[in-house]
Amino acid sequence: MPGAVLRLAAVLMAACLAPAVAAAGTPVPPASPVSLSPRLPDGAETRACPGGGVPCTWERVFGTSEDDKAQGATAHPDGGFVAVGNSRLRNGHDYDAWILHFSDAGHLLWNRSLGGAGADQLYDVARGADGGFMAVGHTRSRGNGESDAWLVKVALDGDPVFDGAIGGPGNDRARAVAALPGGGFAVAGFSASTGEGDRDLWVLRLDAAGRVVWQRTYGGPGHDAAYDVAALANGDIAVAGVSRGGAAHGHDAWVLRLDPQGEITWQRRFDSARFEAATALAALPGGGLAVAGAVGVNGTLSDDLWIARLDADGTTAWHDRLGGAGRDTPWGLARAADGSLLVAAVTWTDDAGAGDLWLLGIDSDGAVAWERRFGGRYWDKPTGLLSLPDGMLMVGHTSSQGFGFEDGWLLRLDGRGELRARRPEAR
Repeated sequence: MPGAVLRLAAVLMAACLAPAVAAAGTPVPPASPVSLSPRLPDGAETRACPGGGVPCTWERVFGTSEDDKAQGATAHPDGGFVAVGNSRLRNGHDYDAWILHFSDAGHLLWNRSLGGAGADQLYDVARGADGGFMAVGHTRSRGNGESDAWLVKVALDGDPVFDGAIGGPGNDRARAVAALPGGGFAVAGFSASTGEGDRDLWVLRLDAAGRVVWQRTYGGPGHDAAYDVAALANGDIAVAGVSRGGAAHGHDAWVLRLDPQGEITWQRRFDSARFEAATALAALPGGGLAVAGAVGVNGTLSDDLWIARLDADGTTAWHDRLGGAGRDTPWGLARAADGSLLVAAVTWTDDAGAGDLWLLGIDSDGAVAWERRFGGRYWDKPTGLLSLPDGMLMVGHTSSQGFGFEDGWLLRLDGRGELRARRPEAR
């Protein structure tokens, strides 16, 4: 049996978590989407990518006069990337969701804002087998309780196909989504409306039309939540998160592998003397997993970046701790085209600003092959990482540059994290 198994209940969701719409697959746009016309810095018009085997690299900061964030991204089948995030431009003190399409060279092709009178946020997006996109987050503009998980599907041009709120009387949120190999999606987050504890880790399986096939909570008497989800080639679902589970010393990192029906195949709990959480996950060939998170440093207020490779049965192939005197927390993990691992973390060190982006390449034995840092005087945080055939796309937000308190931030980098120009070149 792999490691210390966390023996917590897996509870089938009850009827109190009913969808807030009649059917998840019904076209129900919350409002007509609008364009926010974001401002872009000098160099908004970019050259085409060079081609000829030369990776396309650029930096894009985009936003409005208000607070704007990019949270997740996926590839568009017509080229470029679809990013999701949030903006306060239309809604004052509350966020609306923001969906944007950038070309591979950094052109903004279209953008849509969706939301109602309350706070509505999107955290992640995945491309479906039909070419459309499923974005997930939470909504306070509609639904059954304090906040409900929000499922939004949009077509290739960004127009809404449907959206649905699902939840109970408490605080329920979707944090991550992954496309399943046989069609449909796996969604992970947390629910305070049902389950065994104050807040339980929550997983939903959706069909290709967005209808809920099943949903379950997993957890103990404390606070449990998912931060990331990954789909495996055989249809299994892997989830990374955090569990309090009644442990006296605090939170533990928690990784679960579920079969296609949501039954636990195995689960691993990783604990430290102070705090630990699994915040990012990537599926590997052969059914293995890479997982990254934060682990507390004894006797300090610091966190180290923690990364591990797990075999298909959940046993640890290798693990390592990385970091300096400050706090280092990963929020993106991906498998590179050459089989190595890519990690995007936020780091607080003596020579960093309020928080800088820390990118690492990890080889097959767990050693650091290269590292890069990006950031300015203020807050610069990654929220996701997308592996590309010739490099990577970092998604995040920055307050060191831009137009408002925070702005969306994209970095299109080569395979070793290099940015060949600080801005896309003007025509």
